[in-house]
Amino acid sequence: MMDLEFEPATGRLWAACDDTCQGRSSTLDIGAQGRFTVTGFQDRPTGMADYNNEGFAIAPRSTCVAGREPVVWSDDANDGGHALRTGTLNCTS
Repeated sequence: MMDLEFEPATGRLWAACDDTCQGRSSTLDIGAQGRFTVTGFQDRPTGMADYNNEGFAIAPRSTCVAGREPVVWSDDANDGGHALRTGTLNCTS
């Protein structure tokens, strides 16, 4: 895990991994007995190479347009001359 991002709109904690885990992320909730439980997995975006992404940020829910909200990954290796890459997540219920 390279980054944790709290998503206030859903109460989920996103655990993002870099190229060590093929760029996958997982979502976590606090379950019974106050322990984290994995609630889902997300592969890196289709078409995104297996970059050394070390950061992940989700825009506020107020930025949701047509069911999508912006997200940003930070690549500390600056692959292809880019340190930031953007995408979207589904922001509907």
